[in-house]
Amino acid sequence: MTPSDAPHTIAIRDDIRARARIRRTLFLFVEFVGDYHLNSGPSYLINSGAEFRVTPKQQIDFPLAFGLNENASAYILGVGYSFRIEACSEHRGST
Repeated sequence: MTPSDAPHTIAIRDDIRARARIRRTLFLFVEFVGDYHLNSGPSYLINSGAEFRVTPKQQIDFPLAFGLNENASAYILGVGYSFRIEACSEHRGST
């Protein structure tokens, strides 16, 4: 299976995650991920990494994952950026 095949074959994704705060803006995580595909057997990964809060609404992630069976990728290394938009925050509590 190639990455381009994944959107057409994944039926369900399930994960179990643990996260620890190391400093005010630094978190470490580890998770078990199971992908259950329509046309083949399941794939299992152990994903771990760090999350750094740039601001309360911005975060940079550094994940590293290892496949646990033959259907999973051998390893995945990545960098991610996420942000939160709170468009309605000015109107909270008003009627």
